[in-house]
Amino acid sequence: CPVGSCGGSDATLATSTGPVTSASFAVTPGTYQCFRVQAINDAGTSGWSSYGCASTPGLTVAGARMWTDSSIRVGSGERLGLTAAGTIYMAGSDPGKSPAGDPNCLAAPSPPDTWVAPGLTCWSLIARIGSGSPFEVGASTEVITTAGELYLGVNDNNFTDNSGSWTVRIKLGGMPPPA
Repeated sequence: CPVGSCGGSDATLATSTGPVTSASFAVTPGTYQCFRVQAINDAGTSGWSSYGCASTPGLTVAGARMWTDSSIRVGSGERLGLTAAGTIYMAGSDPGKSPAGDPNCLAAPSPPDTWVAPGLTCWSLIARIGSGSPFEVGASTEVITTAGELYLGVNDNNFTDNSGSWTVRIKLGGMPPPA
């Protein structure tokens, strides 16, 4: 995309030479990317195509795991958007929790309960970058990042009785569509 036209995420995804009918480029799990193409040859340069958008399958965050490594490394000052959906069951009789968790409950700041992110919503989707402090994601959020690996998790105090999962969509440069 020309500078300034890709919603803050200008980058060359793929370059090729010779006759081409398709191109491949690396993406990370749970990402969403819009792009355009332009042909350049001895006859000159074509105009830009219309935008096309593609997404990889959402990243699965299992309820029985404290943290899930997204395999996405973000730089400092990047805009990061996340949307999530699905159901995690926190115990056998639990009716299930969406990524928003229980808005009537804030995780206790001290024992006997040892929550992953004290002070944030109980049983909600949370994230951290590198070894940084966890922050609330819920059903959706947009943040400005610090540098490091993105981890997604469940704000819970007991993972042994959990089941189910949430699906998370991730986009650098803005918000992805709903999960």
